[in-house]
Amino acid sequence: MPLLARLRDLLLHLLTPFAAALFLLEDLLIRRLGRLLGRLAALPPVARAEAWAAGLPPYGALALFLVPSMLILPEKLLIILFLHRHHYWLALATLVGAKLFATAAIGRILSVCHPSLSQLAWFRRADQWVRTTRDRIHDAIRRTAIWRAGERLKRRVAAWNPFAELRGRLRGGRPL
Repeated sequence: MPLLARLRDLLLHLLTPFAAALFLLEDLLIRRLGRLLGRLAALPPVARAEAWAAGLPPYGALALFLVPSMLILPEKLLIILFLHRHHYWLALATLVGAKLFATAAIGRILSVCHPSLSQLAWFRRADQWVRTTRDRIHDAIRRTAIWRAGERLKRRVAAWNPFAELRGRLRGGRPL
């Protein structure tokens, strides 16, 4: 095997776990933070805005994805200012906060506008590819020894939990 092919395989082998972790984290953040923002839908102005967004035509819904990108621009400028003034922790905190906000907003927009966006054939193909890739990554991670060990540890801790029965009674016998 040529040196470049071996080097490529080595890099692929080393970087794949990081890429998978990043993909899973992004997926988790989009779903969880999108649901968190969904709780705000109980507020009348937010409910009206979501109803308006749900009624947009496909390309209007697609244009709505630009809003989080425009809202994050001031944060990016703030990050540059913090870095210029050697406030690295503030820059990092701002970066993480801006990323979480944008991810939550995009997740919520996607869940609200998904029916409209699904009218676009290329969106359906891309959405299916993302879902298939995510499922493959989940399956690959679940097959690893460390995942299985973590699941066993989780079951042991749950079985050992002395408060599990008490919490079950306090919730009226409903499982956690």
